[in-house]
Amino acid sequence: MMKQPHVARQRPMVPGRPYDLRHSFASLLLHEGHSVIYVARQLRHDARLTLSTYGHVIDELDDVPRIDAEAAIAEARAMLVGTERPTRESRA
Repeated sequence: MMKQPHVARQRPMVPGRPYDLRHSFASLLLHEGHSVIYVARQLRHDARLTLSTYGHVIDELDDVPRIDAEAAIAEARAMLVGTERPTRESRA
């Protein structure tokens, strides 16, 4: 059985909110290895706000190899196979 990342174990799947997309975007940028300053500019934040909000992400990724955001998204989607809602095509 594939080991789930810690985030998937902590929270059940719930419908997304715009904030969740923003948080994912910032987290993915950090996971790619971008600086706090770069992420702050993308979010139109002050760097201190970004650091206080996403500092836990930086800590969690400290010992994790940096990967491309597209690869991280593809990996997350692959883990959801079998747990996704049926699409129109699969219901036909």
